[in-house]
Amino acid sequence: MKLFAVTGNPILFSRSPEIFNPVFKNKNIDAKYLRLSAKSAKEAIDLFKELGLSGISVTAPFKTDIMQYLDQIDEIAQNIGAVNTVVKQGDKLFGYNTDYNGIVNSLENIKDQKILLIGAGGAAQAVAYSITKNDGLLTIFNRTTEKAEALAKKYDAKICVNDNLQKATQEADIIINTLPSGIKVLEDDWFSKQQTIFDAIYHNSVYQDIATKTDISFLSGETWLKNQAIPAFKLFFKDENLSFDEIEFSDKKANDKLILTGFMGAGKSIIGEAISKKIDCNFFSTDTIIENKEGLSINEMFAKYGESYFRKTEQEVLNMLSSMNGKAIISSGGGMVLDSKNRELIAENYLSVWLYANSESIMQRAKPENRPLLKNNFNLGFIQDLMEQRKDFYAQSCNILINTNNRTPQEVIELLEQELASIY
Repeated sequence: MKLFAVTGNPILFSRSPEIFNPVFKNKNIDAKYLRLSAKSAKEAIDLFKELGLSGISVTAPFKTDIMQYLDQIDEIAQNIGAVNTVVKQGDKLFGYNTDYNGIVNSLENIKDQKILLIGAGGAAQAVAYSITKNDGLLTIFNRTTEKAEALAKKYDAKICVNDNLQKATQEADIIINTLPSGIKVLEDDWFSKQQTIFDAIYHNSVYQDIATKTDISFLSGETWLKNQAIPAFKLFFKDENLSFDEIEFSDKKANDKLILTGFMGAGKSIIGEAISKKIDCNFFSTDTIIENKEGLSINEMFAKYGESYFRKTEQEVLNMLSSMNGKAIISSGGGMVLDSKNRELIAENYLSVWLYANSESIMQRAKPENRPLLKNNFNLGFIQDLMEQRKDFYAQSCNILINTNNRTPQEVIELLEQELASIY
């Protein structure tokens, strides 16, 4: 199975998996696309290599920083100064920018249109390049004027300062917003019906309500996201094609119940219990429930009844927890995801977090006397082989991967809290 991901900080809000995973399923492609949480572009690339990914989508704030870790970058990405798609070819990593397609293919007409760009960050770089390359008349506003001036100089565009922002808004044919979610610099009464608002934000746009109320043409970031995904998919699979109409977003909301998966020793119980206290919800460890139910330790159960009996009991416990109402955090056993029925239950009922740790970290953390599978096999080679056997199953069950290597439990907890705050 080929693995793909989207990375950024935060990344749990990303809807890219909602594009690619249904497409993989509909086209019978044996692949999985997940969210990869990272604190830096370097960490993202290190995980890319360690996990053996085939490709990765890149979003804020890594689009520029990630370029230094790539072997080759295409001309469009070089001109924009940002990469949003990385593909492994042989033993090299190639960087591309499909935001250009996302912008140009979302707008019916650019040539000679007066376009006001709000923002001067990474997304704005792609907009400025796309507009000027297609002969649009570009004006740039940014809260920090120096950044607007630098971007305008690069693309021979005009700049707008605060005092002229209302006039520039009223004169524009198209307004493109690239500022982060929740930041609003344009007033509702500055727009007119003949205009188009194009917001790069695809969740909670601050301009969608006024556009709906006044019948202004509005393009959300979902349109951009779909149009940039089409060429990205082609980069992932050269012999496949994807059309705009094949992409449909799910209306499914994030589940209230969160399940932590990952190899033994990844820290699921410690982190799960700590997070449950912070957000005031129930915490359950499937291994603890099984031990209490059977009156035996996991080691004793394996010795007395065998692994198949344990897995059957494990599935019964997951079924029971899945049927409960309300918020909860579940710490699963390391082999929970091996069973396809368990993976289906997880996908349907949980927000799933893969706490990833490499084999070296597991060797340092795991206590073999408490792990029946490691008791007589506690060596790096066995752990590496077992992890490789399970990797695809963790990926299939995963909404987001959080790297625990070289992190204390508290650091992982803080990272997970930040991710959860981006969607709740």
